Amino acid sequence: MFHFGVVGSYNIAKKTNLWGLASFGSDYRNWEAGLSYDLGKDVQFNVSYRDTKFDALKFAGGNINPPAGSVYSASNASVTTDVTVKGWGFGLTYKF
Repeated sequence: MFHFGVVGSYNIAKKTNLWGLASFGSDYRNWEAGLSYDLGKDVQFNVSYRDTKFDALKFAGGNINPPAGSVYSASNASVTTDVTVKGWGFGLTYKF
């Protein structure tokens, strides 16, 4: 599998940065954009929005109920399905 991505940031105020990333692979794509605010020397508060999609993601093992439209293999108890994750994120970053 091949993977390619870019990351960038831009200082919009004394303690505030606008940032974004985009990455692509043979079976997924991801983009995220956000703001970070410096709370201290090595601590930032972050707010971001992410949209990620995985194609033919394989979940293996265990007792599983396959989602509608997925491919189920009883021989190895796995499910292969497309997965989309998107939404807001909030967090703290510590640089060490």
